Amino acid sequence: MSDTRQIALQKELKQLQAINTAINSLTSTIQLTKTNIAKTNETTKNSDKLLDKWIKILSQTHFTQEIISKTHWTGSSGVSDEELDKKIEEEKELLKNLEELENENQLLEERIKEKESKENQDFQRKQELLSRRERELGLRGIPRSGSGRDRRR
Repeated sequence: MSDTRQIALQKELKQLQAINTAINSLTSTIQLTKTNIAKTNETTKNSDKLLDKWIKILSQTHFTQEIISKTHWTGSSGVSDEELDKKIEEEKELLKNLEELENENQLLEERIKEKESKENQDFQRKQELLSRRERELGLRGIPRSGSGRDRRR
């Protein structure tokens, strides 16, 4: 009986080893497939980029061919060099004015902030003075009609 059991166990061991070999092979195949899919994905992305560039080239070629084939095309925007220079100077002047206005605006914003800060400090001092006077006069428990902050805003 022990020989039969030993033979059965050896047979089962061989079957398990065959299954393990098959599973290892399957795992390797899956990993290889994963790598191949990643390569295919990257190749597809690169092909898509190249195709986009090629489409842009063809589009520009078509546009250039249409312009060149027009007999009335002069090769420029129809604006003389003097007019173009004048427009560039006007733009520079406008940009300079814009920069000056932005600087002035920033200074004004800083002044407003300083003024608001000073007004807030003055208000706080007045509140402290008022509280001190009320304590000195013993008026602490008497309610005021509207706070100073409400009247200020």
